[in-house]
Amino acid sequence: MKTPGRWWWYYGLACAVFAAALFQISRAFLQSERDRLQSQERTEAMQKQRLALWRLESYLMPLLAQETARPISDYEIPPPHSKNKGGEVETSIPVQAPPLFTLQAAPFALFFQWDSSRGFRCPQLDSEDFGWWSRHLPDQESLMHKRSEVFQKLQRNWDSTWVLQQLPALESDQPFNPVFAMNFNRQQQQAMEQTLAQGPEPPSQEGVALSQVDNDSAMRFQNAIQALQPQAQVLNRGAPDPANRGLPIRPSLLTSDTGLVGSLTPLWLPASHSESPLLLLVRKVRQGNLPFLQGIVLDWIFLKQTLLQQIQDLLPNADLNPVTTPGEELSLQSTSLWLATLPVELQPGPAAFESASGIGLPLPLGLTWVAFIIAAGAVGFALHASISFGKRRSQFASTVTHELRTPLTTFRMYTEMLAEGMVREEHRRSEYHRTLQKESDRLCRLVENVLAFARLEEGRNPQARQWLKVEDLIERHLAMLQNRAEEAAMEFQWDHQVAPEVGLHTDPEAVGQILFNLVDNAAKYGLGGKPVILLRTEIKDAYLCLQVRDYGPGVPAEFRRRLFHPFERGPQAQEPAKPGLGLGLSLAKGLARDLGGDLNFLAEAEFGAVFIVKLPLNHSERHP
Repeated sequence: MKTPGRWWWYYGLACAVFAAALFQISRAFLQSERDRLQSQERTEAMQKQRLALWRLESYLMPLLAQETARPISDYEIPPPHSKNKGGEVETSIPVQAPPLFTLQAAPFALFFQWDSSRGFRCPQLDSEDFGWWSRHLPDQESLMHKRSEVFQKLQRNWDSTWVLQQLPALESDQPFNPVFAMNFNRQQQQAMEQTLAQGPEPPSQEGVALSQVDNDSAMRFQNAIQALQPQAQVLNRGAPDPANRGLPIRPSLLTSDTGLVGSLTPLWLPASHSESPLLLLVRKVRQGNLPFLQGIVLDWIFLKQTLLQQIQDLLPNADLNPVTTPGEELSLQSTSLWLATLPVELQPGPAAFESASGIGLPLPLGLTWVAFIIAAGAVGFALHASISFGKRRSQFASTVTHELRTPLTTFRMYTEMLAEGMVREEHRRSEYHRTLQKESDRLCRLVENVLAFARLEEGRNPQARQWLKVEDLIERHLAMLQNRAEEAAMEFQWDHQVAPEVGLHTDPEAVGQILFNLVDNAAKYGLGGKPVILLRTEIKDAYLCLQVRDYGPGVPAEFRRRLFHPFERGPQAQEPAKPGLGLGLSLAKGLARDLGGDLNFLAEAEFGAVFIVKLPLNHSERHP
């Protein structure tokens, strides 16, 4: 038979192999699941980004298209009206402020015009009548102050050579489109045209509610396009729309009776280190042989806040950053988050690219691990039980062999001596016969204990119940108990506290076997103190209590948990003078339970060992 250590080694190796295989499977599964979730998150992030770009463009395009279609004359400074001697405008003459002067659109901080001969001219600041209008129109005085500050900053940082290099050349063979007159990045313009042709990409299930919110943006964009169609048709002189969308074709030039107007180009005007750059919309204009520039200074702070509010629900941590690098120096991938209408890049923020590293263990995989752990534990427990049982069986076989060999050896030796007439003295012959009888009784008790335990384990223990008085029941086995105590040089005492007429219906042989095993256990392990074995009989709570007590060293605390286990023997049982199989207490407890009672160890005893057998009394405690 293999040693227990080798079996445990085999068990550990099998568990390690299965655990390693399951770990590799789990690792591959989790990596696949993580990749899937990361891909799903990236896809959802890209959908949100595209939806955010659509919102931003749909908000900007109507505003910028309207300014692209603005007539050249709006940038002209009107002549002063008639004034009286006090310098005031005559009230009899109707006074109408220029359209750009009363424009309250917050993103447009300042409108200006520039040419090489006259320099800057501002239709919102340069008229002689503006002082009167600013005092008589609501909120114009503070607005004039802000425009003056922006105009001064524009003049400080203006570089006409650099600005002219950023603008496309004037041509006269293309009609005007108020939507796509922004000539910033050709790749982005083409992508935006495709977006307008197809509409926004349908969102995922998560984004269904978000797409419904974008209906307002799309409706606002379409309304602005329809409002600009009459101007575009007049300016284009009926140019057809090849895509049949109701929009004019994409141009870079406005042709009118008063001159040529180039596309409105967005650009960032570099500023000094102490100032932030200015976001401009500039176009070339030619009237006759006179070229000049017309432009708008955008309020970037206000515009940025307004745009981020449009996408707050999609990208709460997003940001918009100026783009100053020329588009032709970048790849299409690097410009995928640029706006087509303005030189601005969308930064989605960390929320758009959340990692799937915190993925939890999927339920099927978790159940697999739980099943593996339970199975490994069950196999380990079964292996431990099997090894323990094997040890006890081996120990039992060895003990039984030793216990049987001792009386058999005595039988063989004494019978040979008696048979051959070697013992001639009568008193010695009588002593040999008594020894043979004692060994015979010991052998019978040993065999009876083994057979009784086997019957209890199999659940087929026969009972011969009869009604007996308690006093008669104890006296029936008293001599046997006294003899066992005398063999151990101990005194047996019986403290009877039960009325003479009280009896019970039970199996007297089973009760006798229980009491003998308890007295035998006390005779073996109760030495060292007062040499007395006490049996007390009393009635408590409709139970007959049989208390067997010795005054020896007692039961060690570490052994009490295994006290009633079969084949378990205490530390003192290893002494040669204390033979036994380790079945006495286990068999006694089993017989007591088979009779409807129980056997317990009283741990509260101050010294010695105390065992209490509780047997149920009949409903009628007296003999009929």
